[in-house]
Amino acid sequence: MYMTYVSGQISLLMDGKPWTNLSADEDSEGFRPTWLVRTSDMQRVPGTDAVDGYCTLSYSWNYSGDLVQGEDGEYECVDNGHHQLIYKPSEGASFFEHEIQHVKFEQLVQQLCKDFEINYIWYDKMCIDQNDKVAKHSEIERMHQIYRSGKFAVAMIPEMSVPEGVKEVSWTSGILNLRHVINDEKFKERNTIENCLHAICDSQWYKRMWTLEEAIMSRQIVFVGRNAHLWLSTRIFFGGMALSAHMGTIEDLFELFLTEPPTANMVLRHAHTRNTAKEHDRAYALANIFADLIEVEVNYDLPILHVLSCFYSNLLEKDLSILCFGKPRSDYNNTICDYYDLPSWTGISGIHIRNKAYTLVENPSDIVTVDRTTDPAKHRLNIINCNYLPVTPRQFPLTKEELSRYMNDGGFKFTHYIDELSSDKPEHEEMRRGMMAREIAPGSDHPLSFLSLTEEDESDCSECIILDIPFKSTDSRSTRIFPVVRLQQDASGADGDTKETPTYRSIGVLYLRCRKYYFQKHASLSDFTDQTQNGSFVIV
Repeated sequence: MYMTYVSGQISLLMDGKPWTNLSADEDSEGFRPTWLVRTSDMQRVPGTDAVDGYCTLSYSWNYSGDLVQGEDGEYECVDNGHHQLIYKPSEGASFFEHEIQHVKFEQLVQQLCKDFEINYIWYDKMCIDQNDKVAKHSEIERMHQIYRSGKFAVAMIPEMSVPEGVKEVSWTSGILNLRHVINDEKFKERNTIENCLHAICDSQWYKRMWTLEEAIMSRQIVFVGRNAHLWLSTRIFFGGMALSAHMGTIEDLFELFLTEPPTANMVLRHAHTRNTAKEHDRAYALANIFADLIEVEVNYDLPILHVLSCFYSNLLEKDLSILCFGKPRSDYNNTICDYYDLPSWTGISGIHIRNKAYTLVENPSDIVTVDRTTDPAKHRLNIINCNYLPVTPRQFPLTKEELSRYMNDGGFKFTHYIDELSSDKPEHEEMRRGMMAREIAPGSDHPLSFLSLTEEDESDCSECIILDIPFKSTDSRSTRIFPVVRLQQDASGADGDTKETPTYRSIGVLYLRCRKYYFQKHASLSDFTDQTQNGSFVIV
């Protein structure tokens, strides 16, 4: 694929500058990559030459030319110089007087850097020696440092463009605030920005695994399209864009990239839809995101299932929000579940909750361990001496559209409810919207129980177990989330004898909403019922 870049393009910020201070290098601790590109002559130089800092480039490799697969299965980019560099005509001249040059990728990057006043830039094509295995692995292991220490990242989005004649957008006009009266012209400007955000979410850049890591680790991002660029800013999201209908993945874009640091559930929500040329990078790119929690060790010679299992196991021991997943409310293009037989507790059969999730268990390591000895490709999750509640899920008589009116669903489809926790147990046939409104009304002490289960078949979900491992989400103080498991169907032998160690599968979560959570610092299932039991579980 070849790109078109218009030099001197408009900024979708009036002043063309980000909202954060990019001049400070205070949190980089003086780190510099091994190599950088000096943009004045596009020569690779030692990273220490960049005394005043550097920037990074984030792009999908298929943007840089023709990808050709060799006999060894590896892909190589062949650049035949078909990128288009367009120079805008002088003021007052006709647009048709513009100058077009056909250039190679490096020349296009050089002009981009000139426009953004970037003196030194890091990008993999020139700064990583692809033929030096040791050096390459070393650079991959510290990708998080490279992007975190840069002033800002330039994300190339050739799919993004604005109609000719669109002017720079003024943030003082209030066009992004839906509380203001918007005239036709301001509505068009606001619609232009929203279209650009959709273009980002539909781009090849948004579908790659390494660009996910690069975007999350960068302190600031500017999305550079064909003829306009846009700084990722909270002013877009909290200024009113989030209030427009059907934001979809745009909400994910802001929630993930503007949250420091993101939790495991937020990252995996994105990662499970991404693609990569090398399957090992599914683990190595993610490990870089969580480099402060787990160690990054790159070895492409190890079996892919072993690499993936080790990553999930290492992360789970640091962040239990991996367990916060359920059934997707809408289409979710999972790119991993059909290819790898990973443990159910990784959540690959569903979708992780959108907002940050935090466990309320004081010492998770006391009840959660990972068994790496049974199968090197499928580690087992051990839940030790945990309170739990056996329940009988029941199908909701209401449509998902009706259910979504009652609470923030985090992207889940609610599939069942339970009445074991309610003091007012309704008959299934008598559940009405009015009853739900009363249950969820302010001041109510009765919890409203929603389940989002990835396995909805009645035979699979006739009996489930809710683990008393409570999570809270940043989207609601009145909601708690609990993991749900069920006994494996093959828990009994062919002769009907129960296996010595029964195993369970993670199948989703319970959403428990109750107003009295506003007044409780900690909450558990035992706050609502005396029917909880204690036991241990092996989850596969």
